[in-house]
Amino acid sequence: ARGETLNVSIGQGQTLVTPVQMACFLSSLLNGGRLLKPLILADAPVQGRREVPGGPDARKFILESMRRTVEGGTAKILQRPDAVMGGKTGTAQVVKLKFATGDRRLKTHEMAYEQRDHAWIAAYGKKAEKCYVGVVMVEHGGGGSSVAGPVAKKTFEALFGSLPTVAGNKP
Repeated sequence: ARGETLNVSIGQGQTLVTPVQMACFLSSLLNGGRLLKPLILADAPVQGRREVPGGPDARKFILESMRRTVEGGTAKILQRPDAVMGGKTGTAQVVKLKFATGDRRLKTHEMAYEQRDHAWIAAYGKKAEKCYVGVVMVEHGGGGSSVAGPVAKKTFEALFGSLPTVAGNKP
């Protein structure tokens, strides 16, 4: 139904995707739309599977939206002055929570471990001639920006180097 399409388009509803699938899709946005087969060995030949739906304008729009999410949205932990960064945070609900009128949603640390949401972030970073994609999913970790975001930040620091610490800039 139309309502379901809108819901899924913003990452809600019955979206089923693995971290590897998300990384492949994100890399296709950056490489001109070619969905590549994931490889384990660095020297393995690159194998394209097919083109992703949507044209260059759609890919550009998604990447720009992800960049803006780093500039001032939920993925701002990835900000770097020396690289172009983009990200999309997410929280995958594990169980359907029912609330009576006036009840509040429990905080992550108040919930049973197996009922806690999964924390996600899909991100890309470009610096000089290097471009990397990373997807972090922390099972039962809670929120994407608060839990998966710092892991992604450390990953890009390993790839691009740490930023110097200045007043007001946390390491």
